[in-house]
Amino acid sequence: MATSQLSANRWTIRIGPADPMGASTADDPIALVMVDAAGVVFDKDGTLFDLDARWYPFFSGIIDDVTERLDDASLSAVLTKLLGVAEGGLVIDGLAAVGSVGEIGRRIIDKLVALGHDPDLARATVGDAVDAARFGPVAPIGDIAGTLRALADTGLRLGIATSDGVANTRDELVAHELVGVFDPVRCADDGGPVKPDPAVLLEIAAAWNVAPADIVFVGDSRQDLATAQSAGTRFVARCDPAATPTWASVEADAVVGDIAELVRSPPGPVSGSWAMNGATRLWWQRNSRRIGGTRLLLINGLGSPSVAYQQGFVDLFVEAGFDVVRFDNRDVGRSSRSADEYDASDMAADAIAVLDAVGWDDAVVFGQSMGGMIAQQMAIEYPARVTHLVSLMSSTGDRTVGGSDPAIRDALLAVAPDDRAGWLDHRVETEWFWASPDLWDPVWVRAKGAEMFDHGVDPAGTQRQYAAVLRSPVRDAMLQMVQVPALVMHGSADTLIDPSAGRHTADCLTNSRFLEIDRLGHDLPPGMWARLVAEVTAFVASPSQ
Repeated sequence: MATSQLSANRWTIRIGPADPMGASTADDPIALVMVDAAGVVFDKDGTLFDLDARWYPFFSGIIDDVTERLDDASLSAVLTKLLGVAEGGLVIDGLAAVGSVGEIGRRIIDKLVALGHDPDLARATVGDAVDAARFGPVAPIGDIAGTLRALADTGLRLGIATSDGVANTRDELVAHELVGVFDPVRCADDGGPVKPDPAVLLEIAAAWNVAPADIVFVGDSRQDLATAQSAGTRFVARCDPAATPTWASVEADAVVGDIAELVRSPPGPVSGSWAMNGATRLWWQRNSRRIGGTRLLLINGLGSPSVAYQQGFVDLFVEAGFDVVRFDNRDVGRSSRSADEYDASDMAADAIAVLDAVGWDDAVVFGQSMGGMIAQQMAIEYPARVTHLVSLMSSTGDRTVGGSDPAIRDALLAVAPDDRAGWLDHRVETEWFWASPDLWDPVWVRAKGAEMFDHGVDPAGTQRQYAAVLRSPVRDAMLQMVQVPALVMHGSADTLIDPSAGRHTADCLTNSRFLEIDRLGHDLPPGMWARLVAEVTAFVASPSQ
């Protein structure tokens, strides 16, 4: 069934348990869907049906027919270029791929007249060629019938916005038993606006009585993207996974190989979602562009909410092909505050609860500082859930290594003011103790701090987290039993946890590699993001891992 929950000014349509805390099962793929929308509008050809199979015979036939009727062999190359017809298929975003038959016919006539052909003869020739052209087969891209019915059964509104005509569209929907699934169906010759005019989507939003931002438009072309952007809807690109164009990778909210992926997993960022570990409630957020990307769980350090992994850093992982989840540890951000004592094992169980809520059997687990300790504990207690371990600027808990100056530890543990201005001042004043010295930027530190404060910080919760770190046993012996591939990274300029702690962590792990990052302190400045993402990407992709 579908339930609606207002979240971040958008309606979240959850397919599965009515309770947003309810569990989903891998045996029921519909239960894994979370589409942050009130309705979905589909382009037709290239999104629901194979564009080339249907339209390549039609347009190549027109080109051959016009060339033959006018007895002008040079027209074949001219019209092929004009329409965007390649060998065996249509060029993405070419005229034949995105235009209506009427518009394309007019463009051919204009070209013929520009080349010196008689206007009346050009119109007659093109008209006859269009009438004589034959379509190829209507080939669905994947199981569109089952997918669309599954979406419609949840209560999502479904519509079509196509550059094809009413008659063709009706015949195709009848042939595939999809009549009544879409309302409305907007076509190029129905008297209404036509893509890329955003009015075609705006009118659908008005008909559904929802805001444009509550609609997802699924299409296959840059024109579809532009239509969505102009209308203010979100956009999912339907592309060949082996040949995703740059515009789709960079600008689309998500990319899918076929629309069935809309019910297999949520496209794009999903905000305001929760996991439960007993009575502990944990807020998480997912960022991905391609369903099926490498699963990556990011775990935060002491007192840091999930947004301390800034969106730009997350985006680099997404662009590298990762499907990224970050979450608020207990006692920070939007997650529960703990009245009882806990340790790293409890926080590792929290992270497992997040994986369960997302629907992931396993993931690459990346932890920074205290997050690295939690990630190590996950590899110890739940090795089957951790495909790769990345421990950054962390330690095993062995206090004979990794020591820092007492003044630096005092700065870390100094209780910050509760008010926003005081908290931000405190952050700028203390972070320089352990920041990357060559990349220190107080403006960036304050801006990042503002994101963290606004999302949710808790000075008292930070003290409880630190107590949990101290309460946790040293992991040296336990890590020696871990077989999970591990990348241990530590900054050469880390003054809070000396790099010796990272080297010791790597020594304890039997299947690990240690990497000391030159100039990195105990922070994540933007100047280091690309290097860290590249190292993790290479580590995960390495055949030896």
